[in-house]
This record gives sequence, structure tokens and C-alpha cells, in this order.
Amino acid sequence: MDTVLQIGPATVHLHMNTWFGRGVFLQHIVPVGPLTQKVVHLLYTEPAFKQLPADLLVLAEAIMLERDIAVWNNKKFLRKPTLVKEDRLIGRYRRWYSQFYSEHSPTLQSLRERTLDW
Repeated sequence: MDTVLQIGPATVHLHMNTWFGRGVFLQHIVPVGPLTQKVVHLLYTEPAFKQLPADLLVLAEAIMLERDIAVWNNKKFLRKPTLVKEDRLIGRYRRWYSQFYSEHSPTLQSLRERTLDW
């Protein structure tokens, strides 16, 4: 059984059991400046896990991350979004995640107004 642990907004641990063996995929998002992050992916597997499946897992993660970035760059906050039944946990997740923001959190617009380095 796969287990995903999100530890704050910047650390995700995915524990997985695959046909190739067990592994742990770690994703860390490290801030390097306002609205700029470095993403670090690490894959740890048991010794029997072959290199090719490991490489394919890392490639698949990179492709999914690129797709996510396209969504993130076009998202818009809606205070009361329209959700379907399958999205029932979104409200709880949004309340938990909101602790990482404040009214003073920088926005792209505020950074553009302060500096030419965007």
C-alpha cells in the first residue's frame, strides 16, 4: 500500500510498494527567494530495485511536476470554489494549508511593484 505524507507546504514523502520493490520518494521545495523555489526529488529503494524502473519513476515525477507548475502558474484563489463530492477533503486541506500564509505574504503583483528583478 502506498502512503503519502505531506509535512508542511514543502516536504512530501511517498512510501510505495511496486512490482519492482519498495521505495520512498521524497520531494522537498526549498525557498531561494520571493516566489522562487528549488525542487529536490530523492528516491530511496531497497537493493533489489533495478535502475531502469527507478529512472522511469523519477522521469514520471518530473513530468507530473511540470504539469503541476502549468496549473499553479494559472491558478486563482476562490474563497468558495465549486466542488464535487470527490473534492470533499479540499476544504479541510485548504484550512490546514492557510497557516503557511499571512496577509503580508508576497504576491507576484507586490514583487513587480517593488523591484525590476522579476
